Amino acid sequence: MGSAFGFANLMLRTFTALSRSSSLLKVTNAKVSRNFLTSWKAQHS
Repeated sequence: MGSAFGFANLMLRTFTALSRSSSLLKVTNAKVSRNFLTSWKAQHS
């Protein structure tokens, strides 16, 4: 039982850390995705 609780606690802390940095990741991912799509379209047009 203790290990299950510890695992849940670790997951919760990981999720909290991820959600804190998710806004930064979203901005970065949006820029990267846009650049990738633009270059992909240029190559395949």
